[in-house]
Amino acid sequence: MSDGWVTIFIDESTGQRWRRTYLGSAYHGGGMPVLIREPMPTDAQLLELAAQSSDEAEIAACAWLLTELDREGAYKEPLLAIAEDAAGRNDQTRAALLVGWGNLLDEMNLRSPLRKPAAEVASDHEHFKRIAGRAQALLRRKNTDPAPRNPRVFGLNRERLASPAFAAVGGRCDHEPLRLTRVVSRTQCNPRI
Repeated sequence: MSDGWVTIFIDESTGQRWRRTYLGSAYHGGGMPVLIREPMPTDAQLLELAAQSSDEAEIAACAWLLTELDREGAYKEPLLAIAEDAAGRNDQTRAALLVGWGNLLDEMNLRSPLRKPAAEVASDHEHFKRIAGRAQALLRRKNTDPAPRNPRVFGLNRERLASPAFAAVGGRCDHEPLRLTRVVSRTQCNPRI
């Protein structure tokens, strides 16, 4: 099944359904293809995986998926706590991936300002500014430093992203999608259209 941006694959050996979607599909280039096992994981499951995975692509994809699922930014505080815990254990790579792909350096108020007094909107903005400040301090960064969002963490380059390797070719899923264990599969699968 396909609705343009999302394609459903079925692993015929297990009957498991997988959704191919594109993280960052609103951006130029169409986004990063990922396979996510259905049903879609909850925010809590994504946070748990971000904290426990040993795969950099999984960590980055979980953080990025949280930014796309939670448009009001409720994920930011728990994701930052995971990043701070990782940094405290000297896992700077995990901390940097969570900060960068989780968009934790952005100070923008993501909460709705509708029907709120100005003081409450200002308080919401201060909340996100504090999160961004803690994230900057965590990575010992300056405001002018670029965010640590390097797509190479996914093992992809622009040529591979533009190639048809991520399309279902010959009824088989021949590419290696992001490996979100418990969320995304590396197994070959046959699409049912």
